[in-house]
Parts: sequence; C-alpha cells; structure tokens
Amino acid sequence: MALEKIPFLQRRIISTARSMSTPAYVVINLLESMIDDPQPTRAEINDVITTSLMVSKDLFLTGEPALGRFSFESVRTIEKLIVQLEKWTENSSIEEILNS
Repeated sequence: MALEKIPFLQRRIISTARSMSTPAYVVINLLESMIDDPQPTRAEINDVITTSLMVSKDLFLTGEPALGRFSFESVRTIEKLIVQLEKWTENSSIEEILNS
C-alpha cells in the first residue's frame, strides 16, 4: 500500500468501526525515536495526539521503555501529553493552550 494512503485508510477504518459500535485501536510506535534519543520528534508528538483524539485516550508504550535508553523520559513524555489532552477542547483558545 502506498504510504500516503495510510492516514486516510486509518480514518476510514476507525469511522466504520465507530458506526458499528465496535472499538477501534491504532497500534503505532508512539515515541520510537526515544529508544535512542531523550526527545521525541514533533511528528511523533502530533501522531500521538491526533490518534488519541481520533480513537481514544488509551496509549501504550512498548519498545520505548523496554528497549530504550530513555525509558523514564518516554513515560514522562506520554504523561505530559495526556495531561494536555485532558485539558484541551475544540474551543480552547491559543492563550489557554499556551498557559496550561
């Protein structure tokens, strides 16, 4: 499958599952760069939040804490993302986001 089609297929599969009242889970390597680096990439951060908003707030780290040199940092990063996700609404202003 062409890589550029994956985000759209993922959204269609999730939408179909929701319309059938079926749980949908997306399994991705959330912070794979943190296996070797203390900071995630911007793309990884965006993917975590986008997927969480699309599907659920269930997040699973696998390789990052198990194999990575930055296990604590990867768990802490997910914790920070969850805190921000719980504060966010579609009506959050830029000021609210920056000051929270």
